[in-house]
Amino acid sequence: MKPKAVVVLGDSYSNGDGVSWTTQAPRIMGEEWFAESESLLHKIAWYRINKPSHPLTDMMEQQQTRFMTDWHDHMARSNWNHKEYTEVNGNWSSVLSEQSGWPVVNIALPGGSTQSMTESLLIWVDKNPVFIAEHDICVMANFSKVDRTSITARREDHDYTRKQVSDIYANNTVHYSPGCDDRMDPYLVHLADIGACEWEHCSNLLLIKTICDNASMSMVWCGPIDEVSINHANKGNRLSYIDGIKDSNFLGLSLPIDRNLTNICSELCNISLYTMWVNSNNIKDNGFNPYSLCGHFNAPAQKTMGTQLNQLIQGNKDWFFNYKCLIN
Repeated sequence: MKPKAVVVLGDSYSNGDGVSWTTQAPRIMGEEWFAESESLLHKIAWYRINKPSHPLTDMMEQQQTRFMTDWHDHMARSNWNHKEYTEVNGNWSSVLSEQSGWPVVNIALPGGSTQSMTESLLIWVDKNPVFIAEHDICVMANFSKVDRTSITARREDHDYTRKQVSDIYANNTVHYSPGCDDRMDPYLVHLADIGACEWEHCSNLLLIKTICDNASMSMVWCGPIDEVSINHANKGNRLSYIDGIKDSNFLGLSLPIDRNLTNICSELCNISLYTMWVNSNNIKDNGFNPYSLCGHFNAPAQKTMGTQLNQLIQGNKDWFFNYKCLIN
């Protein structure tokens, strides 16, 4: 029997951004500033759990001001979202690896798009045939924001000079979100206006499933965080999560709905909500703050999430690692 392994696709939430917060913030900014920030972040988390309809505008503005004024530059200089840093400092996928005893290959990209998830998997599969042949692999695709796009090229995106040659996908790829680039914003607005995210999500979901099938790997998925269907609130009736995915599939692709993680855990419709859910009692009862100031989850919250996810997988191995079942 082959040893098991997990491959993770996604964006910054899957990468484990935010693990630096609890150790680096008090060291750099001081205990008083850190305590004030922790109190604010816990308040935001508490309202999201207990009173989700409560307006958070004022608190979110305070968070954004603290982040941009005091914390953003430290993050940018220190590169705390680098894969090696997040894995060494306890991101959820490293917790999953430690507790399961399996290799967990995290190829998520901060700021990554739906498209970049497919492309990063394609390249990883192409470059790792021996590892794939030697392991029983489950690919976990965590879709996130649907309004992003990614461009891979050999020239810099601002001055158009040639980049230093690299065979690493992330080094050659730029991710664009609304509001981040004056040249790309009109294009991203246009995509949103015509509902291009529907096809983008459905086609890439099927492409990821096809890549996994061709490489004899199992595949599960969750997300995205955003609504996909342009009819999600049609006539005031909000579609359920899965019905929204189905409604967005206007070309009738054979989507792997049976591999969606809500089939095994109803709270796992996306990785962010799942992390909040597994930490919810601690937030409500013990004043626990799950966030970093950047809006991602801190190391303690990710540890709980990785622990709970491992228990979920261990209790449902045949569902997660189902490829052999399909060919028997």
